[in-house]
Amino acid sequence: RMPNARIRGNKDALLGALGNLVTNSLQATTTTPLLDVTTTSTSSGDIEIHLRDNGPGIPAESLERIFEPFFTTRPGGTGLGLAVVQATVRAHHGSIEVKTPLTGGTEFILRVPDASASTGLLSGSRQSYFTTAPEDIKAVCGFN
Repeated sequence: RMPNARIRGNKDALLGALGNLVTNSLQATTTTPLLDVTTTSTSSGDIEIHLRDNGPGIPAESLERIFEPFFTTRPGGTGLGLAVVQATVRAHHGSIEVKTPLTGGTEFILRVPDASASTGLLSGSRQSYFTTAPEDIKAVCGFN
């Protein structure tokens, strides 16, 4: 738990990105779906959101292309979902990583700066990463 961690950004966009990952997991899983969502804080002060499922995983030949617009392996898929997720996370000064653990399934790791983090400016003043974001979003066991 991270009771004081906050993400500044567009709540609807971030929840949409997480929702897309959840939907993809549910569509890919052929057994009873299990989805584990955790949040952690890194030593550098970033917030990590881990989403791990028990699906079949992503084939190695597809891993390098999953964030490309219009790339899909699902019949009827548009191939835009993960590209939009990546764009959303990057717009929040973050990154996204995907792993296929040896135990199976897929794990997405979204990493975004903590809103309380600040960056030093040449003038010596300090400024938040997200000066134009409308609100902070608490990141306690996910989003609210």
